[in-house]
Amino acid sequence: AVEAHAEEILFQWIIFENQANPARRESGFLLKNSK
Repeated sequence: AVEAHAEEILFQWIIFENQANPARRESGFLLKNSK
């Protein structure tokens, strides 16, 4: 139960980061795919 709860928190945090930092997410995406 603890592991599942931790994964849920991590998943919610990733969604929050993606929504709060779209520019950083897109720049990271471009950097990873530019090589």
